[in-house]
Amino acid sequence: MREILDYLDTITLSIDTIDDDINEKMGRGKNHFKEIKTVLDLLKEKNVKTKINTVVNRLTLNHIRGLGEFLNNNYKINEWRIFKFIPLREVAKENQKIFEITNEEFLSKKEMFQSFKNIKNVKYRNDEDMESKYILITANGDIVRTINKEDVVIGNALKQNLNELLGIMSHNSKRDYLIDKIRVLVAYNDNTVLNRFVNTINNLDYAKVVATASSVTDTYNKIIESKPDMVFTKFDLDIIKKSEEKLEQNTPVFNLIESNIDDNDLEQALKISGKKINSLVCEPYDDMITGILKDYKEYLYK
Repeated sequence: MREILDYLDTITLSIDTIDDDINEKMGRGKNHFKEIKTVLDLLKEKNVKTKINTVVNRLTLNHIRGLGEFLNNNYKINEWRIFKFIPLREVAKENQKIFEITNEEFLSKKEMFQSFKNIKNVKYRNDEDMESKYILITANGDIVRTINKEDVVIGNALKQNLNELLGIMSHNSKRDYLIDKIRVLVAYNDNTVLNRFVNTINNLDYAKVVATASSVTDTYNKIIESKPDMVFTKFDLDIIKKSEEKLEQNTPVFNLIESNIDDNDLEQALKISGKKINSLVCEPYDDMITGILKDYKEYLYK
């Protein structure tokens, strides 16, 4: 570490607590705090931007203030990134019930994090941020991306060239060619029509309905919660706009069910979401749904 610090512009260190017993329970190792402190002390003499990653979970929730005071009072921290615990792999997945916290518990500490005035920048990372902003490279070269809270291997750094891997990672509109089926949300206020859509989609071997909704508010909430690839719903500019603002590159493709859409509204929707407005759906529903999903599957796999 001493040999490489002079060549670094930035370093990121992971520390969740100053409690040795909790570090050991989390799989960090009993000496983790001591080792991080050693590096932070070395950095005092270097011109290296220092960032800290901290995972907030059930065991650390009530120990965060002690960590914040330790960092704030002793070191120059340029950025503190706060992660909500997500049970993705290894120890975290095996001990999910021990570690897991709610979004409300995670956000309850937000004001406390911002009270440490010597830490320049505090950022928060929840489930959605983890999926859209991070990838993992394992020891065997596998490049892993989290999609719908599951790890998916999207390539291997030892077997594929960089351009190929970057193409896969940046091709967000085609992300589901990495998993089994096109994930669909159906929203309609007539149960007969809604059930017809659901049955048609679920009968396809390359698509599945992951959520249904019957109101505008419920539709938006289900889009954010289930992150579908494709939505069948009546036109609502507000839903399209808010989905784009919230999900950005993960905004679903919208198919609009027999709506009388004002040309200006449709033009505005196209400006907001670009190619994410796909088709107008009318009778015969079954044939149109099948055709739309078939075209989308071919688009994903070509």
